[in-house]
Amino acid sequence: MPWNPEIYNQFKNIRYQPFFDLMNLISSDNLKKAIDIGCGTGEQTHMLSEKFEDAQFLGIDSSVEMLQKSVEFKNENLDFKQKKIEELYDSDEKWDLIFSNAALQWSDNHEKLFQNYFLY
Repeated sequence: MPWNPEIYNQFKNIRYQPFFDLMNLISSDNLKKAIDIGCGTGEQTHMLSEKFEDAQFLGIDSSVEMLQKSVEFKNENLDFKQKKIEELYDSDEKWDLIFSNAALQWSDNHEKLFQNYFLY
């Protein structure tokens, strides 16, 4: 079933409060490269990129329908790609910030997803 951006945005105010809570906990210290996993329409990723304008942001989402809305939010330090969470499993890319407001619960293997980021 495809995501519907219009229906998704009907509940925006309820969904955004946890985003603002999380965003306010982020430090800009050494923040140069960030990814938003499950960025949806890209609006929240855009807010992050404006607050932390010295960092490069990538928003990823598996939904073509949602990413069609993200075009209007691109800026010089923000890009979007269609990608599934699981495609990050074998990635060697390093991120200073891995942000996800409401998508990680869809991934079955967090240990594999974050294997390069866990501190044991």
